[in-house]
Amino acid sequence: MIERLRLELDNGKLTEYEYHRALDKFLDGGNGEKILARHEIAEIVSENLLRYAGESYMLHAWVVMPNHVHLLLTAVQGSSIAAIMQRLKSYTAHAINKRLDRSGHVWGKEYFDRYIRSSTHFQNAAKYIEMNPVKAHLCREPEHWPFSSASRSLT
Repeated sequence: MIERLRLELDNGKLTEYEYHRALDKFLDGGNGEKILARHEIAEIVSENLLRYAGESYMLHAWVVMPNHVHLLLTAVQGSSIAAIMQRLKSYTAHAINKRLDRSGHVWGKEYFDRYIRSSTHFQNAAKYIEMNPVKAHLCREPEHWPFSSASRSLT
């Protein structure tokens, strides 16, 4: 499915926005590899997100789902989203592969970012992120999902 969407994007049958919307829908539907469903793997990602919060980015909301991650962050001055994502993906991929005694890709090449245009948009994005596990029927309340800003205090 992901390969088909990528091919449609590359052939001009989908816009970048349409591609990412379809990919989000696919992943939010619980499809794809569920490497992050393993507690110890989700913890690697969660701990890494929290480790650098406040240094190169301000982390506002986040969730590690079984097959993808959602983040709401603001890059601090001197940092870029591209550099932040590269560092997060690189570190966690190495740690995950080491933990699973394997090699190869863990993350997709790209990421999809959105510009937050208002406080309402910000609040809606944070709610969407934290409600993702509830929507996926992984828990009844957002704070019950252990790999989320809804269940942890960001200090």
